[in-house]
Amino acid sequence: MEVLIIAVISGIGIAYFATQNPIAVPITLASYHFFNIPLYILVAGSLLFGLLVSWIISLFSYFGNSVLFHRQSSRIKKDNKIIQDLTTKIHDLEIENARLKERNVHTKSPSAETTEYDRPSLLTRIRQSI
Repeated sequence: MEVLIIAVISGIGIAYFATQNPIAVPITLASYHFFNIPLYILVAGSLLFGLLVSWIISLFSYFGNSVLFHRQSSRIKKDNKIIQDLTTKIHDLEIENARLKERNVHTKSPSAETTEYDRPSLLTRIRQSI
């Protein structure tokens, strides 16, 4: 919708300019000579040529950005895969850790366990050292 409004306003502006400048001018482009070209066609043609050139330049920028976005997207996918692999590895290690703790509890002999009576208290150790 906005493009249509801009096109109508531009058309009105070009038409007004054309009615004010109906002068015919000669143009030399390289070795070609053109005579009796209306000034408003020259101005409108220059404007359209400038818009075309700027559009072509913006296409190069667009393609460059799309290549950059593709690279970053593939890098993000690769990093997410690494994160997923590491999360799976952490989960497997936690399961193995729990299994080893359980096996350690079952294999411990009661004589190897220390009670609080087997260890001397801090005061007892101080007395023994004096």
